[in-house]
Amino acid sequence: MMLLSPIYFYFIMLLMAQTKRIFIGKLFDGITELDLIKRFSHFGTIGGVEIQVKKDETGKPIKTFAFLDMKTDDKSLQTCISLLNNTKWKSKEICVEIAKECFYHKLLKQIAECKQQNCEIKTKEIVKSENLKKLDMKSAVPGTKIPGIKKWVISKYGRALPIVYIRRKDKKKISFQFLNYVIFFNFYKKLLIHNTIYIRD
Repeated sequence: MMLLSPIYFYFIMLLMAQTKRIFIGKLFDGITELDLIKRFSHFGTIGGVEIQVKKDETGKPIKTFAFLDMKTDDKSLQTCISLLNNTKWKSKEICVEIAKECFYHKLLKQIAECKQQNCEIKTKEIVKSENLKKLDMKSAVPGTKIPGIKKWVISKYGRALPIVYIRRKDKKKISFQFLNYVIFFNFYKKLLIHNTIYIRD
């Protein structure tokens, strides 16, 4: 049976590790970043420390808390919380828990998602324009479907027109091409110009 070295397990833990944001509340006054790093570095790699102090009107500290960005795995994180939460640290009973996503980070995440969606929309528009360039619009037969773009066809004069689906009273869906409408409209306009009325038996 092959025994795996501790170094191998260490690298596996690094691959499984993810950056977690931890909230530490009820800290003692005058705490430093170095104090927090020494206290929490046993459970993962500390990436960032943010200490916040709330003061009263006279400038006296009334509440001290901190946020830690720690790269760790789920097991080490749970161990950290279970061991340090509600424990005494310099006469203060600290609170350790997974931090809630703050408004600023949530906003940055939403902006990144919007940018990604806009990039996808632009990519689709580029693909559509490339398909239109490849297709010779003027020489195409009227009614030819445009490749890569659903429900669009080529009109008589090389323009792209949509196919509209309309439901009848019996709720059956029928297709209506603007191509046919344009041809009919042009024919009707010629009738009006020549003041000619055709009566069919």
